[in-house]
Amino acid sequence: MSGVGCQVSAQSLAVSVQPDRKKIFIKANIEYRTRNHECRSKVFCRFKFI
Repeated sequence: MSGVGCQVSAQSLAVSVQPDRKKIFIKANIEYRTRNHECRSKVFCRFKFI
């Protein structure tokens, strides 16, 4: 799942350079945080139940 996080963050960086960057960057950042949180939650649960 860590590959997904890297891919999304790379997209965020690429998007932030574009002209209408604030809106797009905020959207990408929210998406990144949401996915990252999901990944962390799954990892945390996995360690918690082992």
